[in-house]
Amino acid sequence: RSPNLRKMPRLRALHPALWWAAYGLGVLGAAVVVIGPSHVAFDGAFMAWRPPLPSAATSPGDHLQTSYFLWLWEDGLRHGRLPWRDVYQFAATGHGVHQPFGWPLALLAVPVSLVAGPVAAYNTLVLAAFVLAAAATAGLVRALGLSRSAAAVAGVAFAFAPYRLVQATSHVNALLAFLLPLLLLCIEKALQGGRRQQLWGWGAAAAMASIAGSGEGHLAVFAAGLAAVYLLGRWRAVRGQARRLAGPAAAFVIGAAGAGLALQHFVLGPSAAAGGRSVEEASEAAPRLANLASRTHPYAWPLFERYAYPGLVIAALALAGLVLWARRRPALVATLAALIAGALVLAVGPSLEDHPGFQRAYRVIPFLAYSRVPGRILIVSALALAVAAALAVEQVRRAGLRAALALAAAGAMLVDAPSGLFAANPVARHALPGVERGDRVLDLPAFDPGHFTGAVYAFDLIDAPGPRVGGYSPFVTPAAGQAQAVTAPLSSPPVDPCRWKEAAQRFAIERVAVHRSLYGPGRLQWAADPEVLIAELAATPGFTRAGAKGDVVVFSVDPARIPCGG
Repeated sequence: RSPNLRKMPRLRALHPALWWAAYGLGVLGAAVVVIGPSHVAFDGAFMAWRPPLPSAATSPGDHLQTSYFLWLWEDGLRHGRLPWRDVYQFAATGHGVHQPFGWPLALLAVPVSLVAGPVAAYNTLVLAAFVLAAAATAGLVRALGLSRSAAAVAGVAFAFAPYRLVQATSHVNALLAFLLPLLLLCIEKALQGGRRQQLWGWGAAAAMASIAGSGEGHLAVFAAGLAAVYLLGRWRAVRGQARRLAGPAAAFVIGAAGAGLALQHFVLGPSAAAGGRSVEEASEAAPRLANLASRTHPYAWPLFERYAYPGLVIAALALAGLVLWARRRPALVATLAALIAGALVLAVGPSLEDHPGFQRAYRVIPFLAYSRVPGRILIVSALALAVAAALAVEQVRRAGLRAALALAAAGAMLVDAPSGLFAANPVARHALPGVERGDRVLDLPAFDPGHFTGAVYAFDLIDAPGPRVGGYSPFVTPAAGQAQAVTAPLSSPPVDPCRWKEAAQRFAIERVAVHRSLYGPGRLQWAADPEVLIAELAATPGFTRAGAKGDVVVFSVDPARIPCGG
């Protein structure tokens, strides 16, 4: 510190806050650069990957589902209803669906949405996730006794890790990733003792409960493993602080277990995913060893889920840090190495078709049997690599040179980050003309509940809430899925009046919305001709064209007038 700061106590006390503020602004600026200044949006478009459907008024993607789930919290507050109850999707079939997502992101999303709408709320989360991930990781590194330069590099390495970046284009686990370093930060500070030891201990319990209660089951399982490995590496401190931290430790276990059991009982148990995923499903989506060296980012499923590039600059610094600090901090180095290696093995393992014994063993690990996307555990290795990279920077003893190295390393990481990931993904608000709040709607094509193009229908609900026959949910119940499947043949011509009449009466359908851009030859589309279907519906008694907007045509339905038989 400079002599001037020593003479000015107030400025000296303010200096750390100024550094953190400057660091946060720097990370935010870097996020804008990586996303692309022309793609940074507020309320008119999502900052997300845009699939190749140029005619779609609203392009499909998990970002739509996340936005809808966060809106359910807002809707629940307005109507005095728990946000975990989805009273719209599949409700027209007479079957309820639970959705466990939203916490703790709703704490930021709901206030923004109330002021500026759900699109702005989601985009705020995307930008905030960069800053929170960097800040939490930097805080962890500072708690480990390393310099600000090393902490800054670690934060950038995790926030802009290629894997987190690719996931951030659509998936909620990237928005929640900051909870992992926050969890370790609270654990580390609690184990170090001091006046605020209990506060940090309760913070660790709250962080773990939040991860478990976030609904992102993958992240909850990974966080439990991450905490276990980290605590094992700090075993001496754990034994020394066990009595003082008994209360927070009990809350840590009970909170995580309680959230996990609630998820199992209310969501997973009754859902179609209750039996877990097959070895074949996990093997198809698991990364291959070759993916570790591929910087490209294909978006076709399952190639998207196989993305595993750790970042050349990050990996090189991490390797150097582990080697250089092996004698100085053996326990820390061993912990980081175990996390990196363990995550890689669990991610790549299911793809090793020549080792069926390993594949079968993997599927019996508790909770991992539910995963069809093993690569998501790479968020753990990304964090461990980031901390290891900080060790390499810390090896430089002169503060000036260390700061210069940190700046160069952070810049190199940004250059090495995959580009072209994000787009300003336009969204059509009030996309269903003629549909009012409370209307019972059948959206066509009637995709399977697990097909993510159905997220378009979920987002449309925000502007006109009401019972829908279909939707997009990984936790749909078998009964709701089977009922919804009855409408699948209605998606294609020719129009069968008797089949339509039966479905319209069974589900009390009032409106039919035909999404023309969701028809076509692509994987995200339904293989049929929507123009023929629209023409035939218009010519069938009982169907009245209620309106059209963009790629959507809406019909009013009167089941009594639909002809069937003599």
